[in-house]
Amino acid sequence: MAYNEKEEYKLIQERLDNNTFLSTPRNNKLLYVFLESKLDGGFGRIVYKNKCDVKTLVKKARNITKIDEYFGKDFDKIEEKDLLKYRNELNNDKIFCDQTIIEWDKSKDKAVFKGYKIVKTNKPLSFRTKTDYKQNFVEFYQFIMEYVYQEEEKEIKDITKYFNLQRPTYYNEIKVEFISDDDVMTLLNNIKNPQFKALVQLSLMSGARPCEILNIHVGKEYNLYKNKENQWVIHLPKIKRVSYKKFPFIIDMYEDELYPYFNNLRKNNGDKLFKMTNTTFRKLMNHYTTKYLSKAYSPKILRKTARMIRSNAGYSTDWINKLMGHSPGSNIQAHYLNYDGIKNEPGANEKLKAQQFPSLKKDYDNIKLQMQAQREQIEHMNKVLLAIQNQEKIKK
Repeated sequence: MAYNEKEEYKLIQERLDNNTFLSTPRNNKLLYVFLESKLDGGFGRIVYKNKCDVKTLVKKARNITKIDEYFGKDFDKIEEKDLLKYRNELNNDKIFCDQTIIEWDKSKDKAVFKGYKIVKTNKPLSFRTKTDYKQNFVEFYQFIMEYVYQEEEKEIKDITKYFNLQRPTYYNEIKVEFISDDDVMTLLNNIKNPQFKALVQLSLMSGARPCEILNIHVGKEYNLYKNKENQWVIHLPKIKRVSYKKFPFIIDMYEDELYPYFNNLRKNNGDKLFKMTNTTFRKLMNHYTTKYLSKAYSPKILRKTARMIRSNAGYSTDWINKLMGHSPGSNIQAHYLNYDGIKNEPGANEKLKAQQFPSLKKDYDNIKLQMQAQREQIEHMNKVLLAIQNQEKIKK
């Protein structure tokens, strides 16, 4: 049966109502009211800018359970020193991930799904996960403060003021991975699935995010179409809260394969270009990169590689930002550029001289001849002077 967020949210509500979702009845009640207020857009004096969808509420609830497991007591009874201890353990990578293992019954001819099992690991949480935990807890605690004030006419101290996380980039250099030119060719030469190969090529050409590339629809009023010059143009979809801004671009890489692929598509206006899920995209990338590049990569590596390809081709930073959908003045380049991988552009120094010293460059050959003539004249004069000096010595 397909995953359904509404069904899961309904299940969470039932468990909260039965006091079986979090560790204490108080916490279950507080989280139940909080989720409902986010769904409705407010609670009493509180008005939220946007209502939350069910998918987001499920994620918030999951993250709150992780924090509840750590403290094991009413959230409004947590003291600041306890929260600061939790913060320090997050920053020192002492809070670890859980792993979900799918269990199968293999006693029969065909394996049958039994259920899931959660196991502890020794892998620290990623910074993004830590940030989600922090943001969700701070938002929830701010709601608890207001709820207690409105319903119980009490005030509780805000303990979240110093709940700050340390970015790894504060004290570690960002290491940006990308696929080298040789490895890109190795990867493309070994992909036999035409759809997946076109997906990888288009990702490298456009620098598109996985969610953008998988949401391309065929047709001029959509994302992929031909212009008046019979060139294929891609105008990536703008994904809410992900993309900054997207502009149409002529497909200018891998045209020999992409153009025939697009021309032979039997698609109607509005049809998706790639009938592939994000999960399948990730699995295929993992398979091909592990097998042919000896390292597993996610689809995100294609976006980072696209930026390196354009940088080494000599495109300006502003043009690349426009292609990638990075906002002006953004510091995001630090997460996409590996400066060890930047190549010297052939002939760049000659171009620079031509730009900065055009008159010198124009008369370069004449100047060389003049300088050579001057050197020859000086050498001749030195020889004559030496001969005169020798003659005077002989006369003496």
